Amino acid sequence: DSFGHLVGDDVICGVVKAVAQCLPTTGVLGRVGGVEFTVLLTDGDYTDAFNVAEQMRAAIANHNFSLPAPRQITASFGVSWTAAGADFSLLYGLADEALYKAKHSGRNCVTRMDE
Repeated sequence: DSFGHLVGDDVICGVVKAVAQCLPTTGVLGRVGGVEFTVLLTDGDYTDAFNVAEQMRAAIANHNFSLPAPRQITASFGVSWTAAGADFSLLYGLADEALYKAKHSGRNCVTRMDE
């Protein structure tokens, strides 16, 4: 927002590039809207999901974004996990709750919510 839509679009593209390098082959990345994304991992467990989110957080924080003024871009992640067959709305709601927890914990972190 500080530098306009074109720069904002470049930042979003940079975030996607940084995150994609950490995404397992069975994972899916989607943009929910604005600057919010969701990642669906179909393999692994809670620890795996948390570790992937942490790798993505670090990749964004360490990515060299081309901005008109020096500024570090960071991201917060909310993680939820459940056994196969769970309702997507439940998982999404838990992850969203964890994301708000991360934002209120100082940002640039990964938090999780248990089912």
